[in-house]
Amino acid sequence: MVACSDYRWRTALDTFCRVGLGMATWDALLVPGGVYLVSYPASLPRNYRVGSRMLEFLLEQHRPRRLVLVAHEGCARYRAGLRLPPGHSLAARQQQDVGKVARWAAERYPGLAVEGYYAAGDPASGGTFTPVTALMPAAAAEVTAAPEPRVAPAPAIPEPADQTSLPPAEPPS
Repeated sequence: MVACSDYRWRTALDTFCRVGLGMATWDALLVPGGVYLVSYPASLPRNYRVGSRMLEFLLEQHRPRRLVLVAHEGCARYRAGLRLPPGHSLAARQQQDVGKVARWAAERYPGLAVEGYYAAGDPASGGTFTPVTALMPAAAAEVTAAPEPRVAPAPAIPEPADQTSLPPAEPPS
């Protein structure tokens, strides 16, 4: 599972995976923004490099049959990292990113079932996890067998400028 590390969603995520998806065990890559970390290779190359290596490591070493991607309503990482033009939906952008990461994983790991969800509502009461099928790979959309997402995808907008990157690393001696 790739999801945001927001502590308010941790119990709801665990319950969703265990009860809602019937998963007994799973690896969790929990970082601020979840899929945000691997969604912007051009504008946030360091984030992408680190995030994709972590995800590749888990997928290659543990060889799961299923990858679950979750974005959540009100994500602080997305709010801080994206400056959306007026009229663009943050929720729709998060769902686009879920689809982008799903396609990335499906291309690199044929046979891997990839599922995407958007969590909304009150995490303390479990929240609501809606399947994201728009922009997902065809095989993933079949796996989720879900209705169309409640939020329509936003038109494509430019990637964010790297507003939170660290200074360049010192070259090795």
